[in-house]
Amino acid sequence: MNATFGAELFAVVPEGKRGEVLQAEDGLEALLDDAGTWNGSSPVEMIALCERAIDKGSGVKLATLYCEGTTMDVLVNGARWINERRAGTPGFVAGVVKGGDHFVMATDPEALVRALKETTGELGVEL
Repeated sequence: MNATFGAELFAVVPEGKRGEVLQAEDGLEALLDDAGTWNGSSPVEMIALCERAIDKGSGVKLATLYCEGTTMDVLVNGARWINERRAGTPGFVAGVVKGGDHFVMATDPEALVRALKETTGELGVEL
C-alpha cells in the first residue's frame, strides 16, 4: 500500500514540476519511503497519533493545512476528520492552500508560505 500511495501522490504532480518534487524528496525511492512512515507504523499507531493531536484538553495549538488542488480523497477526508473533531476548539484553525497540489512545497512554494503565514497568524504565532 505504501508504495502505491506514494506513486499515486506523485502522479498528481504536473509533469513539468516532477523534477522539483524529486529533488525536494531526495529522489523517488525516498518519496515512496516517506509516504509509508510519516504517519505511524501501523493503523493502531496512526489512530493514536491522530487522537493525541486532537485532544481538546491538551492546550496545544493545531492547524490543518491541505491544498485545494489535492485530488486524493484520503488526504482531504483526513483533514475533514480532524476539522470536524476540533471545530470550535480554541487554538484550532482549519487552513487551505489556495491552488497547488499535494507537493505544493516544491511546485508552488509561494502559495504554501502565504497559507502558512495566514494559518499561523490565526493561531497567534508569528513566522
